[in-house]
Amino acid sequence: VLDRGLLVATGAYGLQLLTLDGRPRGRWDIAADALCVADHGDRVLAIGRGESTAELHGFDLATRRARRRGVLRRAFVLDSYDGATVTVLDPDGIADIDVTGDEPRELWRELDRDTVVLKVARSPRSMAAIVDMPLRGGGGERSIELWVWELPSRRLVRRELAEGLWERGAVTTATGTLLWLAGEEEVRRTDGRAATARAPEGARHVVSGEVDGLVDPEGPRLTLRRDGRPGAVVELPGAETVRVRAHADVACVWAPDGRVVAVDLATRAAVANLTVRVSA
Repeated sequence: VLDRGLLVATGAYGLQLLTLDGRPRGRWDIAADALCVADHGDRVLAIGRGESTAELHGFDLATRRARRRGVLRRAFVLDSYDGATVTVLDPDGIADIDVTGDEPRELWRELDRDTVVLKVARSPRSMAAIVDMPLRGGGGERSIELWVWELPSRRLVRRELAEGLWERGAVTTATGTLLWLAGEEEVRRTDGRAATARAPEGARHVVSGEVDGLVDPEGPRLTLRRDGRPGAVVELPGAETVRVRAHADVACVWAPDGRVVAVDLATRAAVANLTVRVSA
């Protein structure tokens, strides 16, 4: 939800801008399988995914103009960026790519091709990843660790073991809060301190930046939280699954059937409640 509207990536049908009640405001004929949103909300990267490529188009919300920003190969682009530099996962680790020029240019890189990034989350102030990496000294042994970087400096500020948590379905927020399920309990570990709470049977976690959610399959019902504090509860009756994207104070929840609910995390009020219908 941006610029008092809803920007939708509809694959081969292009990029579409809708009003908050679902009426069309504009359409652009560029492949858009996913969106990478600038922290300040003034621009977006539309990502057209090929078999092993990601074609990028920058879209300026003020001028409503799109411009090609090049192609990345064998790279997965995270869902937010600082407006100039995108973070990607590729076979050689994790990298920041400048997309302001005619062609993408690498600025920073961390980890290596022997390390697997299992989960990653980013916000304007930090980024965290759960990684599977070889132990020093060889021998074939590996370690599951949590890495946390401060942004925009890209300084590594935390590195700790997360052994055994990946098998329990652990995820991380952008600030390095680890979340996983243990039987009928949800465990939340922040800076080494763990807290538990009751969890619905069959629950799972979703994360977007510093916002996390616990999905109760009954409904399904999604309880959104920021910094551990409940922000809103969203229900999409009959949905097979739900996903979430948070930007600033707004969280957008959607289901595969096109239903979208956007809520203000500060006031817990609904900003939008509509069904997206793709039009050519």
